[in-house]
Amino acid sequence: MPSPTQPLSDTARKAVRDLLLIYFCNSEINGTVANIPKNVISHEDWLAGWIPISTLASFKRLQAITKDPLEIARAAVELAPAIFEASLDGSKLRRRIPFDGKYAAEIDAREAISRNIVQVHGFGASTATTEVRAYFERFGPVVHLAAVGPVDKGTFNVEFANVQDMVKVLAQSHVYEDMQIQVQGKSKIAREPSTPSGTTAAAISSLETHAGVTTYPHNRIVQFVLSDPQITKLVIKAAAEQFASVHSIDLERDADAGYIRFKKSVAKEVVNVIERQGGLQVNGERVELRSLEGEEERLYWSVSKYRAENIESPKPLDAQSRRVHSRQKRRAERAPYNGRNARRSKNKAPPPKVKVDELQALLQGL
Repeated sequence: MPSPTQPLSDTARKAVRDLLLIYFCNSEINGTVANIPKNVISHEDWLAGWIPISTLASFKRLQAITKDPLEIARAAVELAPAIFEASLDGSKLRRRIPFDGKYAAEIDAREAISRNIVQVHGFGASTATTEVRAYFERFGPVVHLAAVGPVDKGTFNVEFANVQDMVKVLAQSHVYEDMQIQVQGKSKIAREPSTPSGTTAAAISSLETHAGVTTYPHNRIVQFVLSDPQITKLVIKAAAEQFASVHSIDLERDADAGYIRFKKSVAKEVVNVIERQGGLQVNGERVELRSLEGEEERLYWSVSKYRAENIESPKPLDAQSRRVHSRQKRRAERAPYNGRNARRSKNKAPPPKVKVDELQALLQGL
């Protein structure tokens, strides 16, 4: 009796779905059908667009992940229900709609962002879970809320029903009963130490690479955690720029965690170099670093985009920007510029002045 098949991990299930999206996209579907032996598909199924899952399971790249047709069917209909449809007996698969590689990459981007939650910290010890839920439900429906550790520590994981509500919460600053509340995005999927057995990097295909598009800049964000909340953005930036050019530092007031945005795709490499050198020390304190990947990095860029489009950013701190801003402010405070009329008025002769003695004589005659 054969042993039951080991369930696929979340990473492997996504890899299966990604390969199916490639096999069934407009540019590849004809090649996929051409690789199916004629004797395993009926003319009626061919006209209806059905493809035997057992045949898909024989494709080399899918075999590197799983040979189980049931797991392949589950990955398709559970992770991409708007695109894939399985037959009633679960033996065949077809696409519901035609789609190209770019559409598949966009689906992957939206689905990846939904694999995040919001972790919040800073609520008082006496704040009840119901109060925390009520606060965040002002932004949108909350699917799940749970304390991280003891409730009196004030840390909670919040899962929203809608991705856009989560992005909106992360893009804003929060104060509850005069307490600054820290929020950060966090993947709700535990990181796996390695890819599943038998799965290679080549097998886990990138939909963006296949489509030739990029939905967000990759490998540019490093999250840092401070042990000393007095450390400033400028100090963090100076320390990070010893390794690579930094675009900006995201650090909210009184927060103990923030993000380094590099100008180039070097985040993983920078973290590896720093760790080999014994870690990053700032003011004698160690700063914990972690490069963002996958759904967490996608979420970061979604929040940045929302913030740029909907929330006015603070004035830049560099000297040149301050000078420009000051000049613009002085100009705005001055009287409006009348252009040519102003210059003409300067050239006109001033009206004749009345002499003091003439004015006195005039007053005496009244």
